[in-house]
Amino acid sequence: MPSQAKKARPQGRAFLHSICEFYCPFVSLLALAPGVLVVSVADLCVILRCVLPPFDIAPEARQAFIRDNKLNEWMGPKQGKVGIIMQGGMYNNVIRALQYLGLSDAYGNTQVSLYVMNVTYPVIDTEVAEFCLDKEAILIVEEGQPEYLEQAINTVLRRKDINARIHGKDVLPMGGDYTAQVLLGGVREFLEKTEPRLLGNRPPAPAGEARSTPCQDGRKPARRL
Repeated sequence: MPSQAKKARPQGRAFLHSICEFYCPFVSLLALAPGVLVVSVADLCVILRCVLPPFDIAPEARQAFIRDNKLNEWMGPKQGKVGIIMQGGMYNNVIRALQYLGLSDAYGNTQVSLYVMNVTYPVIDTEVAEFCLDKEAILIVEEGQPEYLEQAINTVLRRKDINARIHGKDVLPMGGDYTAQVLLGGVREFLEKTEPRLLGNRPPAPAGEARSTPCQDGRKPARRL
């Protein structure tokens, strides 16, 4: 038995090294250190808090920490027919787009309800549900594809029987950087569909006609932001 254990020990150490080298270099160093007891990968990762997919550690505790420490932020009015949910990194450009539309100032005092997800995973179901409860429509501002947040929030709302309509990649591009100019177009289209009153007293564009109709003297009108 002792001889078999001696033969198995290097094999176990090499196995840990090959598995952990990709996921956690710190684990791989310990796995190669002399005198380290060879344990299963799952046990070692629990000890060192190294998460290997699909292994997860105490998701309830993580959600409670995010919620209790208010890592995600709420901005703007509590009431309203529409709201915007965004990744934390999108906040500045969303505020700039709302500024162009006359719905915010440079200090973030906005007329549209905002839920800023500084932590995008895990999604805090209770916060999302509370934010969307009295809303008729929600815009998800999420860079990149596929639209993970849009799908996750849709799932939360359907399970909790909240009927807010979700918009996202239908008014925003699937790829590319979400600059303030890109978000301006998407937010404007979202509001035109869901709450045009916020955009002010503007005559609606005639159906089937372009917005930039030439003036009577042949000149094009100034481009509206």
